[in-house]
Amino acid sequence: MNNQEKRPLGPSHWELYKMLEVNNFISMYTKKAEVEKTNIAKSGSKGALDRENNAWTVVKDLFLFAATTSFNTIIFIFIARKWPTVMKQITYCKLDEYIDQRVIFRSTVITIAIVIVGPIECALNQLALYTHILDCTPREMIDDPFRMLMMKKDNWIFDAEHVPYSFPLGIIIQVFNLIMSLNWSYPDIFISCICLYLVSIFDKINEKIDFALDKSLESWFWRSVREDYTQATRLVRMFDEVLSGITFVSLANHLFCICLQVYNILQISVKGGTKQKFPLKGCPNYPSGIFNGNEYTLYLACSIFLLVFRFLSVCLIGSRVHSAATQPSIALHGVPTKFYCTEIQRFIEQIHSDDIALSGLQFFNITRSLILPVAGTIITYELVLLQFNDE
Repeated sequence: MNNQEKRPLGPSHWELYKMLEVNNFISMYTKKAEVEKTNIAKSGSKGALDRENNAWTVVKDLFLFAATTSFNTIIFIFIARKWPTVMKQITYCKLDEYIDQRVIFRSTVITIAIVIVGPIECALNQLALYTHILDCTPREMIDDPFRMLMMKKDNWIFDAEHVPYSFPLGIIIQVFNLIMSLNWSYPDIFISCICLYLVSIFDKINEKIDFALDKSLESWFWRSVREDYTQATRLVRMFDEVLSGITFVSLANHLFCICLQVYNILQISVKGGTKQKFPLKGCPNYPSGIFNGNEYTLYLACSIFLLVFRFLSVCLIGSRVHSAATQPSIALHGVPTKFYCTEIQRFIEQIHSDDIALSGLQFFNITRSLILPVAGTIITYELVLLQFNDE
């Protein structure tokens, strides 16, 4: 009786109270599940689809992609304001005789190669997303695949209640994403074409020097070549002043994207795929893609390959400016003694005293020696992330 007196209610009332509490919990849970099911049906992300973390999605879509392309646009606006001065300086240098006409073909090839890279990467990413939707959504609930793709890919837009989904809006967003992808690729094209132009000038100067090595020429010839070389170095410094900002942004962006994609690949390989972006456990239709469930892995592999291709293209083409600018010193050291003169000596000293290369805001010069430190930085970064992830 004492135990019963300690209870606020009698035994029957206590049991009834607990039963009502359990029933209320079950009812609340059932109602919540029905509300979530209704919301999923309205939003188009049906079935077992799990949304990405909204904070990371905003960072990825707004900062990494949209903000980067917007920043590129702002930089190119400043470049456009300086471009008339650049054209006047090119005309003043009078180096047209040294321009190789093949530079047009080379620039076209590199432009086509880089332009194709961006849409391919975007297409593979959307293929992985679409396959994940098909894998994890019951067949009877797939009514509008394009809507479900847009709700999955751009959920940071359509999650807002005042921005409902519509098909025309989805098309506009897809076109806008394609434009941003091309904008993202344009700095690499621009830098590569300018580097090819500068390299063609130095290559022609080097050919002129090689042709004159075994010939008895007056000092005025070597003076004219040295003056042309000086004008070419002025062009390099002028372009470096104009392009250093976009060069820094482009290479830094590639470095970040490479580190991110390498980390995602290591997460799949080291962790056995348990922490990949699209977890497939519990998906009723897996695999439903054309690549037997390996669409996301294929996207990561192609993405890292294309990113490395773009990074190496910019670095190797940009480093040729430095290599071509230092090449005359090797040839001039081979001039026979009987043809040696003061102008040749001045030419050699000028080449050794100048550091001719494009740079990224003067933080680094684009040379061949830049590639290995960057590779070491990527490896160190990945090892540190994996170590912290294990802990």
